[in-house]
Amino acid sequence: MTKVICELLINDFSRKGYFDGRTARLPTVIVRPGKPNAAASSWASGMFREPLQGETCLLPVRRDQCHPMTGYRTVIESLIALHDAPAGLLGADRAIGLPAHRVTPQLAESVIREIAEERGLKLGRSWTPSTLASKAS
Repeated sequence: MTKVICELLINDFSRKGYFDGRTARLPTVIVRPGKPNAAASSWASGMFREPLQGETCLLPVRRDQCHPMTGYRTVIESLIALHDAPAGLLGADRAIGLPAHRVTPQLAESVIREIAEERGLKLGRSWTPSTLASKAS
């Protein structure tokens, strides 16, 4: 709610001519370094980071669940482009969704396996709650 309210305020203040506001909605930026954190999307980086480090990663989503992801370079380029865009091209809605790839854990796993084979890495496992439940029965 807070994000939407801020976006609406920026739209309104830009419309009234108080300033030329722009807001950016970022997809999940991967791969975040370090340990998993409390962010709801932390699993997205973890599904790449942990298996490549030989560690297990528990995924809280289905293996076919799409999730928007991007890299930090794309975010930087997009923020610069949004800043430099002529105000007339933006229209009334100043909230812009930045570009992203639709990634599933299945797709990530196939890419990780390919990289691991190329580099001779031993992978850790990725588990979803449903695969853990089927292993237990």
